[in-house]
Amino acid sequence: MSVGDKGPGASSALSRSVLPTSSPLSRAIEVEVDRATWRSQPAAFRHPFPRALVRQGGPFSVHLLLMLQRLGELTTPVLSPQSGVARLWPLLRYLHAVADTPGFRFRDKWRDADPHQKAIASDDLGVGLGMTVLYEAFDYVACVDGRAFLHRLGQHGLLASQEGMPPKVGTMKMADYAAVDAVGKFHLIECKGTQHSSTALGTAMADGRAQKLSLVCSSRGAEQRLIGQRLVVGTQLTLENAVKPTRVVVQDPAPDRETPVVLAPRLPLATLVEPAIRLDIARALGAAGAEQTAVAIAQSDRPFDAPALDGPQQRQRTQAAFRRRRGRTRDLFRL
Repeated sequence: MSVGDKGPGASSALSRSVLPTSSPLSRAIEVEVDRATWRSQPAAFRHPFPRALVRQGGPFSVHLLLMLQRLGELTTPVLSPQSGVARLWPLLRYLHAVADTPGFRFRDKWRDADPHQKAIASDDLGVGLGMTVLYEAFDYVACVDGRAFLHRLGQHGLLASQEGMPPKVGTMKMADYAAVDAVGKFHLIECKGTQHSSTALGTAMADGRAQKLSLVCSSRGAEQRLIGQRLVVGTQLTLENAVKPTRVVVQDPAPDRETPVVLAPRLPLATLVEPAIRLDIARALGAAGAEQTAVAIAQSDRPFDAPALDGPQQRQRTQAAFRRRRGRTRDLFRL
């Protein structure tokens, strides 16, 4: 399965080629691309500043429905056996929360929301707005949950370090997403969000330095061959009466030195790309209700003795969903 084999129902359906240029549901944000951070990298992790980001700075139009749809897609586990309707949860949660203003702003009633609810919204929309900006720039072929991707690489024996998975939280957790760009290279992306000050956003993005470096290559040559970008994207949300706009900041900050997971040496790029595309297509098929096909595509390349993607509990839930579906099919035939 090559990069060009991506199916019609997958993430590329939300790419910039179908974004409305103007709509009553469009909202403006401000995008800041911190070019200086690309020059601060150690030589082993230095990548050229991407031309695709040159035109992203400044005012940026976001279509609410497409942004919230992408948020639901990216935050749903690949093999969760549920209908596509369940992935529309961001529309139910956030569409009413966005003010009727030209800029993307929360309604003022969010000022008094519980801090926990604010934190959840910041995390969610940090993904939704941040990934919308990156999709517009790079038009990703596939984008999957970083931890699920790392788990699959471990199953295939593609990791040189075998000390186990990085933690699920903290400074050395796996980056939020692994995305494949148009030339087949990987982008490791950490998303941050806040409703507080610019200082709070800077602190959150500083935490992403280690997270985007939780998976590294075995050599500088492998880094240049396999990795396109290591990005931290942060979102500062504002209320409808605020003076400053909601903004998204894109950086490639210099990493902190910790102990990462290392990819095996001499890996062909296609070896990394295929698992990511399988997981991405499986997610799209699952959203359409084709659970059995989704599982078959996502799991068909899994080594026989490897555990299921999300452990035995996930496998049991999937099998139970299949049994219920077969039961409904038999009932239809009885009619």
